[in-house]
Amino acid sequence: MDVVDLIKRDHDEVADLFDHLVVLARDDRHADETARVACRLVALARIHARAEERVVYEALRSGPLKTFALAGPHEHENLDTTLDKLLVRRAGDEEYRVIVKVARDLFEMHARDEEEAEMLPAMREALSVEELNALGRDMLAEQERIRPQILRLVGMPARAA
Repeated sequence: MDVVDLIKRDHDEVADLFDHLVVLARDDRHADETARVACRLVALARIHARAEERVVYEALRSGPLKTFALAGPHEHENLDTTLDKLLVRRAGDEEYRVIVKVARDLFEMHARDEEEAEMLPAMREALSVEELNALGRDMLAEQERIRPQILRLVGMPARAA
């Protein structure tokens, strides 16, 4: 799988979890399930972001897509800060629902409006098929390498992800 397809797949998976979380967060009777979905969402977003930073952004730092490589980690940091709040707040109240909305908006802006609309098409133009495939392999390998550590940090057993 090339890196563009991998990034889009990851974005779709995170978006699906946001959709599920929005529905669950509306009803405080689902607090335990909401917390589990939030943990999974945070873990997947972090695994994706760290691997993307270490592989994709690093590869783009010296070329015409340098601006994306420089901005991306800052956007990830903003999302991480908001996602952290989902791990420490009790699901079910109005503030929790607002945090979910803000996190989703940050994700959509970064993933859909910037990466998918601008960066990924530019990567398809600037990089060869071989380079895109190599970056995809490297990003997958990095995700597998960092997955256990990130799952521990968000309090999720490895088999649950």
